[in-house]
Amino acid sequence: MSSTLNTFIVSSFNRYLDCDPERAQDLQSINAKTLSITIKEANITICMQVCDLRFIESEHTADCDAGIIVSVN
Repeated sequence: MSSTLNTFIVSSFNRYLDCDPERAQDLQSINAKTLSITIKEANITICMQVCDLRFIESEHTADCDAGIIVSVN
């Protein structure tokens, strides 16, 4: 399930960037950086990397440059 969720989140972010090219340009400063997002209650961590103004899926949760922990409560 985590892999499917990761794919969904990454593709959603990229669809947003397709609609807002200026925001996509902002990613230039963090190119090649990795971000993790943890959903606290579900104990799920998804990971993505910035590559050429897009997000791509990543499996490297231990080497992330930044992490966000969110709660659904």
